[in-house]
Amino acid sequence: MSSETSGNEAVLKFSGVAVAVIGELNQAGGKADVYLDGKKAGMADAYIVERTYDNVLWNVYGLKPGQHTLRLVTTGDADARSKGKRMSLNQAVVYRAAD
Repeated sequence: MSSETSGNEAVLKFSGVAVAVIGELNQAGGKADVYLDGKKAGMADAYIVERTYDNVLWNVYGLKPGQHTLRLVTTGDADARSKGKRMSLNQAVVYRAAD
């Protein structure tokens, strides 16, 4: 999923104690507001400086075991150094509590 437009969103429902949202970080990256279980939990920023690499847009650990809803909403904003406002999501890694 990719967007450069404000107000587009992706929703992930998962069962676990942690989640990492994986996407494309690059010099044209934009931003998205992150909501966890209906409350604003932070911001995902897809901008990264040249000659560096990462793919984790946002993560959280230590959640209460059980069902959660994660929602990312593109803001149409970006870091001042960014050449674009693109937010691209590839996958999410969900961590479950040990049985």
